[in-house]
Amino acid sequence: MHKIVLGCGAGCLCLVVGPFIALVVAIELGFVPDPMVLRESEIPDRQLEKLVEMDVIDPYEQVLYFYSWGMVSIEVGGVLVTPERLAIYFEEDDQPSVWSVDFEDVESIELTAEDSYWEDAVLTVDYRDGEGEEYSLELWVSTYEDRHEELLVKLREMASEARAEVLEPVLGASED
Repeated sequence: MHKIVLGCGAGCLCLVVGPFIALVVAIELGFVPDPMVLRESEIPDRQLEKLVEMDVIDPYEQVLYFYSWGMVSIEVGGVLVTPERLAIYFEEDDQPSVWSVDFEDVESIELTAEDSYWEDAVLTVDYRDGEGEEYSLELWVSTYEDRHEELLVKLREMASEARAEVLEPVLGASED
């Protein structure tokens, strides 16, 4: 009698714990998107290869931060940051659509929505295109482990540095 109860208890435990372990392994191997903003060293090669396959990034483009809002696949959409640009991509008519902004064009980046731990934060990026037209781009990123705040600081820093590099030749020329 005790052996049957123990067997049923172990079986129930496997039914509860087994799927959780499978999900963790799938995330670690890059089969399923991670629920947080990933730093460069944390992005699975499998996901970078998929971004290249989808023409979201070039094969040798360095991705510093990455977040996908897909539950099962990164193909649904996401946000990425390279040394030169920030981008969002999403599936539109079974094709990836990519919106990209070079850091030198960024005017400001603000945290405009952060409702709860369970919902994504919204970073609003205001920028100008080559003709001076003003636009805004919303980046939806996870609040998990407060990585959205780390990302906000890094994006502001990168935009500030990029604008300084663009202004440097202009300022240097006027001093002569």
